[in-house]
Amino acid sequence: MRVVTLLLVLLLALPSLSFAVKIKSVDIEPDHPKAGDTVLFTAKTDKNATKVEINFPAVPGPPEQMKPNKSGDKWQIKIKMSKPGKKEFTVTAYDKKGKKDKDDKKFEVAEANVPQPKPQPSPQPAPAPEKQKVGSVSGKLHKNSAAGAALSGVSVSCGGKNATTDGNGNFRLDGVAAGSTTISFSKAGYDSYQTSANIEAGKTASVGDRWLTERVSPVSKSYTPNLNNPVYSNENPFYRSGYWGQCTWFAWGRAAEVTGNRGLPTKNAKEWWDIAQKNFKTGQVPKRNSIIVWGAGKYGHVAYVEDVLDNGNIVLNEANYKPASFGMKGEGYLNQGCPKTLSIGNIKDHYEGFTGYIYLD
Repeated sequence: MRVVTLLLVLLLALPSLSFAVKIKSVDIEPDHPKAGDTVLFTAKTDKNATKVEINFPAVPGPPEQMKPNKSGDKWQIKIKMSKPGKKEFTVTAYDKKGKKDKDDKKFEVAEANVPQPKPQPSPQPAPAPEKQKVGSVSGKLHKNSAAGAALSGVSVSCGGKNATTDGNGNFRLDGVAAGSTTISFSKAGYDSYQTSANIEAGKTASVGDRWLTERVSPVSKSYTPNLNNPVYSNENPFYRSGYWGQCTWFAWGRAAEVTGNRGLPTKNAKEWWDIAQKNFKTGQVPKRNSIIVWGAGKYGHVAYVEDVLDNGNIVLNEANYKPASFGMKGEGYLNQGCPKTLSIGNIKDHYEGFTGYIYLD
C-alpha cells in the first residue's frame, strides 16, 4: 500500500517539474487608443517565465523587454503610439531553459482628436517700446591658442550684431543689448567657438584673448575602408541580421578589417559600453583604433577612431550618422562625409550622451 501511495505522489508531482512557459493572456489599455496615446501592454504568464519580449514587425530594431511584477506572472511595458493605423505585435515568453510561447495580436490606432481653434480676441495696440539699453563688447582672436598668431577674418556675432576681426585679430561690437549674451566666432577651416559675456549699458565688456583651433583634414588613404572586404558582408553579424548600413555594422567591420578583432558586441550601440567592460579596456582619452560610444536615444551611436593627430584632433569613420530616413538598413557609410576630423570638444558634441572609448589595441 505504501508503494502505491508513493507512485501516486510522484505522478502528481511530474507536471510541476516541467518548465515549459505559457502565456495566459495579452491585453492593451486603453482598448481603443488614438495617435499620441501611450498604451500599456500587459502579458500574464505562468511563473515559469523568466523573460518576456514584445516586437512590432513593422518597426526596425530589436524587441522591447517587458518588466515583471514581484510574483513574476505579470509583465508590462508602455509604448507611445505616434501614428494611426493597424498595428500587429508579437509577445514572446521564455523560460529558463529557452523554451518559449508566442501570442500574436492586432489592434488599430485611431486618428487623434484635432482641437478646434479658439476664437482670438481682437488685437490690442502694442505699448510704446522702451528705449533699449545697449553696450559694447571687444576682444582679440588667435590661432590655436592664446599665445598663437593673431587671426584676422574671423566672423563675430552677438545679439544680432556682426563684425570681423581686423589684421591684428581685434574686434568690437557696439549696440549690443545689455544683459547676459552669447558671442559666436567662426572662420572657414577652423572649429567654431562660443563664449558668454555680461553687457552693461553704456560700457564695453572685454572677452580678452580667445582662439580658434585649425581644422586638419586627413589625407592618408589608410583611413578609407575596403567595403568589399567580407567583414562588411557575410562575415559581419549585423549584415547577416539585416542591419547593413547601421553604425554598429560599420564599426564592427572596420575593427575587424584594421585590427582583426571580431569580439565587439552585437547589440545596439548604446549597449556596447557596458558589454565591453568584460573583454576590453575603456577610458575617456581618445586612442588610435578605438570605438567611440554615445549612449543617448533609443539606440545610441558608435564610430571608429582611425587616428589621433599631433594637435589632438581625432580622425573618425562612421556610418548612419545623418540618415535621411532611419530605415532598417540605415544610410551606410558613403554619404557620411568620412573620414572626418573633429576636436575633442566637438567629439563630445558630435552626438548626445558621449560615454567614452573602447580600446582595441
